[in-house]
Amino acid sequence: MALDELPLSREQSRVFYEWQQRLQERLPSLAARVFALRHSMYMGCGFHYAMEVNLGKVIIAAQPCEDIMTIAREIHRRLIAQMLFNDLQKAEKSAAEWRAKIGS
Repeated sequence: MALDELPLSREQSRVFYEWQQRLQERLPSLAARVFALRHSMYMGCGFHYAMEVNLGKVIIAAQPCEDIMTIAREIHRRLIAQMLFNDLQKAEKSAAEWRAKIGS
């Protein structure tokens, strides 16, 4: 059976649900951080719209799904969230460096 067909076990479902709960709690601050960068200069800012699209994907990943959660779906949702967190940290660091260079 392929990963996209294997359902999560009860324990895996419980752990994933707890992760979703933690992610849901972080969504307001995560969204604020993404939108705070909207008009900032940072490495990759020309692709900021993609970060906002990925924020939408993370919001969807944080919602409980009604169908059977598979291992592949869990991995995909966790990866989307982790990639956004990584991109956001890099962007915030770069924005701070740009502000220090240009003095604003």
